[in-house]
Amino acid sequence: MSEDVPLPKVNQRYKDDHGALVTLTSVEETRVVFMQDGYPHPCMRPMYNFLGKFKPEPREE
Repeated sequence: MSEDVPLPKVNQRYKDDHGALVTLTSVEETRVVFMQDGYPHPCMRPMYNFLGKFKPEPREE
């Protein structure tokens, strides 16, 4: 994995390639678990896939 890509952190918000917002619930070395807004079940993606398809949302202040 590239050193210049910041790793996701729990409770961060991301947007997928379709515009859906997700909140990270678990981050491990090789996978990310998240809850998608409006969907009641946790979702999992391999880290490489998550980093390619999701972009961080700016912090709401």
